[in-house]
Amino acid sequence: MIKRGFPRVYFIILIAGVGVFLFHAGMNSAVAEDFTGLRDAFSPLLSLPRLEAEARVTPIWTRLLEAKLVVPSLQLSWDSRDDFALEPDALFLDCMLRIQVGRLSFRTHYNMRDYKGSTVLTGLPNRPFGEARFDYTGMRLGGDFDVLQWGRSRVGVNMDYDLYVPNFTASINQGNSALAGKQINGTAALTLGILLVYNPTFSFYGISGVGEARARWPILGTEVTDWEICAGLKSAETALGSVGLRGGYRRTSIAFHDTETFNNVGVSTEFDAAIGGWFGEMVYYY
Repeated sequence: MIKRGFPRVYFIILIAGVGVFLFHAGMNSAVAEDFTGLRDAFSPLLSLPRLEAEARVTPIWTRLLEAKLVVPSLQLSWDSRDDFALEPDALFLDCMLRIQVGRLSFRTHYNMRDYKGSTVLTGLPNRPFGEARFDYTGMRLGGDFDVLQWGRSRVGVNMDYDLYVPNFTASINQGNSALAGKQINGTAALTLGILLVYNPTFSFYGISGVGEARARWPILGTEVTDWEICAGLKSAETALGSVGLRGGYRRTSIAFHDTETFNNVGVSTEFDAAIGGWFGEMVYYY
């Protein structure tokens, strides 16, 4: 059974609280750190917030750990492998670009998750095979606020919004279940999470270790719970930036529901999936 997100009134209270906190902390940070030049009567210069950037290219080998289609009112359930023959393993390429000013970061992601399968149809002799597909691919926007900073390391909170929706389609007829030609779609996901980035300024012969951990939980829309952890090495800092190589693991749980016609009756149908994957990535830091 899918767990629902926060009620709307709690969401509004949460967003208002986060907004007040970010504004208050951001103003304190600007006065105390970024605009010290305004308070220095002997300095004619304005100390601006530091500007940083980061770009990633991430090949990730994923596995569809589980996926089920459920009609709760009829107590019916189908498995992604047993009933829809979805291929569980696939290699994808993710990309990310991040710009940071002071304590605020803005991110753009492109992620691809697309699993397909085909199996013998039941009761349709003229169409020997049917297909099923679970797709969760597109652009995601995100923002970070660093509560703590030391050098280029940071601890903070993040918020992400999907510009795309998950969907599941099936042209596979499972006996009397009449699933052929059915499609269910989720809604755009909004999540809130935490982050920890370790990126030291010191190095050993120009090489330093780096690490990162992120987690986020659902607020509105499709219920996405996502976490990842990675570590690696980074080259020496230069005027043009530096390059890092990292590796890690990521796990994403996705749950959504829609209404579909089942035996000529509209019923609520739920889809739950979990995806795990090991990845390696190249990171450019500026």
